[in-house]
Amino acid sequence: MSAGEKMAKKILVIDDAPSIIQLMEYWLKEAGYQILIAKDGLEGYESAKKNKPDLIILDVMIPKLDGFSLCRLLKSDEQCRNIPIIIVTAREQKDDKELGRQAGANIYIEKPIEQDVLLGTIKKLLK
Repeated sequence: MSAGEKMAKKILVIDDAPSIIQLMEYWLKEAGYQILIAKDGLEGYESAKKNKPDLIILDVMIPKLDGFSLCRLLKSDEQCRNIPIIIVTAREQKDDKELGRQAGANIYIEKPIEQDVLLGTIKKLLK
């Protein structure tokens, strides 16, 4: 790889909704990112430890380990604590944003999500 070439940044998407996964995959690949997918919290945790993504997009309502618990787990893990996490969720209760912040999420975005908002947020976190 020459000095001018950059490795595509790896983004781990943890969500159990096929339509969201498909949309994220399309947007992120189109923007030049490498995508990893996990469909539940435990799979997401294992993937984060194994693949060391540059950023994680995390849904709250996922099977086996909810997004808030997974976020706390990742932020307390030596290998994963510095990975930026964007929580993307349909939950819009006021305390959910606070729970996300307390769990260690860098950004909390409510669904439905817009492509330019997501990509702009990713770009800002990966600087």
